[in-house]
Amino acid sequence: LLAEGSSNYLVASLNRVDVFCPGASSAQPRGYSSHRTEGDDEPVAHVIVTLPVRFRGGMLSVAKDGIEEKFWGRGTLSAGSSAPTSGGFAALGAQEAKKVAGSLGALEWVAWLGNRECEQKIEKVEKGVRINLVYDVRIRGYGPNGTAPRALVTPNDNLLAAVSSVLKRSRGMKLAFYLTNDYGISPSHVLADSVIPLLKGSDLALYHALKFYNLQASFRYTAGGFIWPVGSTATIVASPQYLEAIKRLALKSAGDDEDLSVQIEEGGGVPLDREGIVIATGKEQGKIGRERVAILEARQSKLEYLHVNVCLVVYVH
Repeated sequence: LLAEGSSNYLVASLNRVDVFCPGASSAQPRGYSSHRTEGDDEPVAHVIVTLPVRFRGGMLSVAKDGIEEKFWGRGTLSAGSSAPTSGGFAALGAQEAKKVAGSLGALEWVAWLGNRECEQKIEKVEKGVRINLVYDVRIRGYGPNGTAPRALVTPNDNLLAAVSSVLKRSRGMKLAFYLTNDYGISPSHVLADSVIPLLKGSDLALYHALKFYNLQASFRYTAGGFIWPVGSTATIVASPQYLEAIKRLALKSAGDDEDLSVQIEEGGGVPLDREGIVIATGKEQGKIGRERVAILEARQSKLEYLHVNVCLVVYVH
């Protein structure tokens, strides 16, 4: 989940499963922490998901600085929560309200700030079983490993070894790697680095692997042997007589088509060899992601599209 107003992410991971049989209860003081592995940072929030199993009692309460908020849930006669407090440190996500105590229903969840901020307790379960899934929520970012917040992804050893092998043979070179996923952006309106918070799969893993080696990565648009500068959108200046040449772009390099080359250069594209950039690809290269640039044919007011690729460029020092 992308944190509002931030380029960081909130990541929830399952901490434990709590099962409360009749007569069971719990109380966790401020600062309490369980089932944390070495190297884990402090959670910023917690989420309890209550499974739809019949039980009575077992009310959950969360307190901060002397203010207590109660979440009755389906185990009590008045499903729902107490009146909202001014603290705003906890939230209820019950799917159904005002159900008879002990009835079945949809999943219920409650979220509150980290245990350094809040205390929480579950009162005694009278009948049935209350089953909770307890999640820790932490902040993750796109910075390199070793920074705060911690990196969203940690590349595995096999990927790091493969990247290291390529980098050792490429010192002093500018390398470009094609992204393999489609991100649905509009290259003529947004910069290529707008994909950073959208990265996924192998693209995300590669990005973090290069960050691991302290390389400064930039994202740029490329098509047909041309590449657009950093901080530039992909613009194609085309008149009707060039549309057929543009359609052939997927089959050949734009550098082999003088008319098309002129249009791309007028739109800001620069030949890859002039930039000294080498595309890192090979027989093992799988799918290459594509984004579409709209081209307006002036005479017929008909939209045509040129596919461009997003590539990740690094200088190997």
